[in-house]
Formats: sequence, structure tokens, C-alpha cells
Amino acid sequence: MLSAPAFAAALPESVPASVFPVPALPAPPLPPPPHAASRATPIDTKHTLRMLVARELTKEFMSGSHQLTVLRDVSFAIPQGAFVAIVGTSGSGKTTLLGLLAGLDTPSHGTVILDGVDLRRLTEDQRAKLRGEKVGFIFQSFQLIPTLTALENVQVPLELRGESGASARAVELLTRVGLRDRVDHFPSQLSGGEQQRVAIARAFSNRPRILFADEPTGNLDASTGGRIVELIEELNRESGTSVVLVTHDLGLAARASRMIRLADGLVVEDREAGMGNRESTSREGVSIPDSRFPIPDDKEVA
Repeated sequence: MLSAPAFAAALPESVPASVFPVPALPAPPLPPPPHAASRATPIDTKHTLRMLVARELTKEFMSGSHQLTVLRDVSFAIPQGAFVAIVGTSGSGKTTLLGLLAGLDTPSHGTVILDGVDLRRLTEDQRAKLRGEKVGFIFQSFQLIPTLTALENVQVPLELRGESGASARAVELLTRVGLRDRVDHFPSQLSGGEQQRVAIARAFSNRPRILFADEPTGNLDASTGGRIVELIEELNRESGTSVVLVTHDLGLAARASRMIRLADGLVVEDREAGMGNRESTSREGVSIPDSRFPIPDDKEVA
């Protein structure tokens, strides 16, 4: 079993060690999966828990002497168990938004509420603990530790959490993604699709209540990418985990139950995938609220 410092040292430089924090307590068990329904079925918000709320999110950076606004007054809510795709061209703010939603970065203005917890009220360490308990990540470039086998890559987050039976759980997950016979292989011995399946198994190892995926098929061919999305869909249905997928591929996004489109840092479309435009936001940032996903007041959150 790797110690926390040893694991942090082994991470690729592009992955912050806080993505795999060491929480003090095991994550709570998942609620039962929601009743199966067609993608076209409207969501009953009176009986559906909100998993994620973005309220008037704005992110600004200084570029020399100029202020650059990457996101501007982005607001929406996502219920528990939903599968949502965030789409947009390069530079639209998709990845920046994902980092804010996951608590990896903080907004210049606005609020993110994750499973009832207002992230702006947490310290960096508290946000890391929350991610360890409730959040999973899938990266475009897989971000596997090259010196560890597939089995060990999936085991590490479990061992850092102090869970017993980490090896058995890792084997179970790798079997679930079709890699039972590849558990002892290193990343360099796996194809791109196989590496991403290891990353998916790792992301689900802590039984997350919400999964964030940043262009998970971006480095894969169309056929392999389609199978990866099918796998994410299956795990979403079976576990009840909410999924937020960032992609520029509208074909993949159409497989989600809901699609949010960004352009120039604004939400310009928010609708059920394949069902026509139910809600939109003007390029000037004036939101038309969607009654299916109301944004809660401050008094409704922790």
C-alpha cells in the first residue's frame, strides 16, 4: 500500500494531488438508483434532489494589464442521477466551468453548491475532503500513474481512504469495465481505450455521487469513444451517480439526457438532449429560468 506522500509524488505533474485527497471518513453509501425512465420524461423537481447548483458563476483572469472574462453569470441546477453534457467550441469556457463545479478552482463571483454544500464556505482542505468523499474524475489524457499496474491505479484511491478489501474492489471494477485479464498490465502496455477504461474504474472506486469527465473520448477513435460513453451511461444508470460530461462532440453529447451549450463564456442553450430547445440564455447573459431546475436560495443550502 502506497503512503499518501508517495502517491502524491507519483502523480503526473498535470494532476493536482488534491484530486485524490485522503478523507477522514468513508463516503456515505449511494442512494438507490432512480426509477428507470426514458430520456424524454420530464423530471419531477418536487421529488428530485439537486446534486449540483451553479449560481451566477463568473471567472476572470488578468492578461497583462487587461481583464479577461472566461465565464459570465452562468446559472443552472442538476438533479441527482442526471447525465448532463456541457458543449461548446474551444475557448468557450467548458473546462474552466468544470473546474469550478468540481471545486478545483474558485469563481471570481458566484456560487457552486455540491450536494447541498456551498463550496465558497469551505477551505481548500475542506473542498479536497469533499471531493474525496463525493466526486470522481475522468481526464482526456487518462492521467494514470505509469509505474503502477491497472490494478494498482484503481487501488490507490481506495487505500488512501483506508478502505479494507481495496484489491477485491479494484478487481471488481476492472472486471466491470472488461479488463479482468489486464489487471497486471502497466499503462504503456494498454491501448488508449483500455487506459480510459482503467481511468473510469478508478473514478468510480470511491462510489462518487457525481462524476466529472473532461473530454473523456478526445484521445480516442470514434468507435472506442462510443464504447467509453456507453460504459459511463451504464454506470450512471446502475449507481445513480450524476454525470457531468464536457465535450465538443455533439454526437456524444446527444446521448446525455440534457445538453448545456456555452459560447464566449455564456450559457446560450440548455435543453433536454434531442428534444428541442426548452431554455436558452441570450448572448448578453440574461437568463430565462427553467422551471424544471429551479436555483435554490441561500437558505436552502448548508
